[in-house]
Parts: sequence; structure tokens; C-alpha cells
Amino acid sequence: MQSGAVQTFTVIGLRSDVDMSDLFIAGVIPGPVAEEFDILATSEEEFTRWAMEVDAPDADTAAAHAYLQCGTDDEAEEDTAGALLQAVLADVSIRSRRGGDVSAGAVWIWVPAGADAYVRISGTGDTENEIDYDPAEHHGWYVVYDSDAADAPDPVVLHDGSGCRDFRAETTAVVERIRRFLSAAGRAR
Repeated sequence: MQSGAVQTFTVIGLRSDVDMSDLFIAGVIPGPVAEEFDILATSEEEFTRWAMEVDAPDADTAAAHAYLQCGTDDEAEEDTAGALLQAVLADVSIRSRRGGDVSAGAVWIWVPAGADAYVRISGTGDTENEIDYDPAEHHGWYVVYDSDAADAPDPVVLHDGSGCRDFRAETTAVVERIRRFLSAAGRAR
């Protein structure tokens, strides 16, 4: 359906709660009807229903644009606590990505820690289950090691900085704790 003229399409699909940059497109409908879709409070397991209006010359381009917009993570601001924490992690060569459970309103940072294992980081206190807040509003980092494996042990709390208001000092301590943990876990395998 290549027409060349730009029109509005509504892209609908499922957005992964594990990796919010991942979008599974179910369909593209001509016209601006995103507001007509009821995005339900409950979702499929690990997915949130999603709709977005996109201006494009054809349906395929609209779908590609919606997919790219999710992949670029436009929701993350460069000066949020989470973005700054990810920058510090990257400085010491620790890979991380944003994740969360959109339907529950929870966003966190994931650090891969082996097959089916990860370290999850989020705020505490007034910023519980959040990462997209001003560092001046910091109330502590909560860091947990967990696994999705069927025989996985209970999650292990690596750091609970509840009430810590010193964003810079705590972020430095958390990154060092994660670095040491990943190094020790790598030697144990």
C-alpha cells in the first residue's frame, strides 16, 4: 500500500514489560484512532497492550516507525537518576538496559548476570520501582539478583539503600557492588 502521501495510521500491538524497547506489532489501522482503543489495566503475562498514532506514507512505514520509537526509548531522559546510573555502569563496562512492568507502573534497570539471571535496580522510598526521577529526589537504590530459571533460588538483595539521599555516593557504591558481584559470579561458573 505505497501511496507516497503522508497520512495518519494507528499502530497496535504488545509492548514487552521485560524490555520496554521491544514492540510486537499486531496491526496497523488507517486513521487516528489510538484514543478509541481501550488500553486495559490488565495485560498479557509480561506484555502490555499498546497503541500509537504515526504519520507515514504507508502502513509498513508506520509500523517500522513505531517499532523504532519504542527501541530508542524516548521515555528516558538523559538527566534522570536511571540514565545517570546507566552511564556510570557503562563507564565500567557493565551492560544494562531499561525494563519494567508497564501495567504495574514499575520501571527498573536490568544488568545481565548469566543465563536467565540478572541484577535489577530501582529506586526506593518515594521513588520505589522508578528510575526516571530527578537525582535530587533520590531516596535510595534497591538492587536484587534474581533468575528466571525454573530451579532458581530465592532472589538475593545486593543493596538496600532505603532512605539514602546522597545520589552520587550511593550510585558509586552500587556500581562497585555490582561490579564485584558480577566478577565473583563469573569466577564461580
